[in-house]
Amino acid sequence: MDVESINYIVAAACTLHNFLLSHSPRYLTTSNFDRINKKFFEIDEGEWRIENAVVLTPLQTGNLKNATAEAKLQRDSYCDFFNGVGKVEWQESMVAKGKA
Repeated sequence: MDVESINYIVAAACTLHNFLLSHSPRYLTTSNFDRINKKFFEIDEGEWRIENAVVLTPLQTGNLKNATAEAKLQRDSYCDFFNGVGKVEWQESMVAKGKA
């Protein structure tokens, strides 16, 4: 993979991360991170170390033909963000080139 593509992927991941930080209170909480226990000079391990930890809301399985109202709100929220403050300067040209 070329460096330019990697830069786009990293930029997209950072943008999605920033979106989730600002729009999802359950995305990252203080319990997810390691903490320094100053009393015992130890590291208290965060929940991210638990192998089966559920940080994000699990997806539903099934044959749903219509999106739920909550899913539609999420979709619209992503649309507003990525076409507003989360927009990057190159996204319109990528759409015009047919690469998105």
